[in-house]
Amino acid sequence: MAAGCAKAQAADVMTYFPFVVCLEGDYTDPTEAKVLACAAKQPGLNGTDINACTKDGRGAKILRDAGAKTPPHKGVPFMTMNGAHFVPEGPWGWNILNAVCDYWKGARPAGCQI
Repeated sequence: MAAGCAKAQAADVMTYFPFVVCLEGDYTDPTEAKVLACAAKQPGLNGTDINACTKDGRGAKILRDAGAKTPPHKGVPFMTMNGAHFVPEGPWGWNILNAVCDYWKGARPAGCQI
């Protein structure tokens, strides 16, 4: 839930994603102290507010809203591409970069020029 609260607080993915990596890096449940420590490493995040968000109902609402936006699916990992459920099979297997580049519409981004 802390990750969702950080995402809601952050201006962009580059602000909240390093927080999530820090928070979940050792695969333990986040403590309030860990939330504060990880937020302190990331400018633009307020650990005290993230901790409050996990307790005051905002975090639960964030999770419910995210769940409502997620299409029905049978398991994880789950991803969509061009609005449709995508299972990376075929010549790329689970090489997501190759799959995305093959399905890309329009001018290919630099990452596909390899």
